[in-house]
Amino acid sequence: SRFDIYQFYRNDGNPLKKGHSKRKIKSSQLSALIAIPTVVAIVVAIGAWICHRWRKAMQTADKEIEEIIEAESLQFDLNTIKAATSNFSLDNKLGQGGFGEVYKGKLGSGQ
Repeated sequence: SRFDIYQFYRNDGNPLKKGHSKRKIKSSQLSALIAIPTVVAIVVAIGAWICHRWRKAMQTADKEIEEIIEAESLQFDLNTIKAATSNFSLDNKLGQGGFGEVYKGKLGSGQ
């Protein structure tokens, strides 16, 4: 025959409402959904802790450098020390230390 009789199109209402919209999550998927964010959070926390420690160490190093610079500014040349101690006079000798003899002296500024 020239014509077949069969249903070409079936209209059952809204095509988006087929089946149930609720999906069941498998236990392995649930484990992954919990484990992955947990691992990411731990890695981020460890990274933040390392960064904090590194910054603190850098600040300590900067402070030590500043202290060294301040200590270097307290150094005097030999001529200034000779003048302050009356050319290392025995009258100005206080004693002997682990690094050598110790003298008292007075700078021109009165210190």
